[in-house]
Amino acid sequence: MKITTRTLFAIPHWQFKVKDFEIKRKALLNAFKPFDEKQNDPEFADFTTNRYSTADIINTFSKIMNDELLIISKTIENDIAVKEVWSVSYKTGGYHPVHNHGSTGLSAILYLNLPEDSPSTSFLQPWNNVLTDKSIYATPNVVEGEIVVVPSFIQHFTQPNKSKKIKKTVSWDIDVITNNEIF
Repeated sequence: MKITTRTLFAIPHWQFKVKDFEIKRKALLNAFKPFDEKQNDPEFADFTTNRYSTADIINTFSKIMNDELLIISKTIENDIAVKEVWSVSYKTGGYHPVHNHGSTGLSAILYLNLPEDSPSTSFLQPWNNVLTDKSIYATPNVVEGEIVVVPSFIQHFTQPNKSKKIKKTVSWDIDVITNNEIF
């Protein structure tokens, strides 16, 4: 008897380089200047962010990153809308604990400054290994100027930044619009 192995579920993710990255990096850094990053609770994690103060930046961000937003829209074959956008900075030892961005939509990370000794983001598979019951995580190889897009429900985290230089990301949550409904 022949047994066929198939994948019952798969979790998509997308990864690509930003067009004209150096120009867009400067524009994004300038756009975020008015939105000070604040220290997160040091007992919880060590990073600074402006996640909750960036409502006015969505339009500016969308204009700067228009090419990349179109790529995401075309790739998933649906219209999208940026729901929220923010920056995060990690000094030496800074990290982000396990978290997700909700049950619907997509979330994206742009690696704006990624020093050599800085870890990229790790993503947890939503189920354990069926044989060992251990957690499974994946850490895509990324370089500065790349974007990683995942479903918002995926738990993710970063290891502590080992570099003496600041690691900086820009992240955003995306509503997916299908049949005039937002997901």
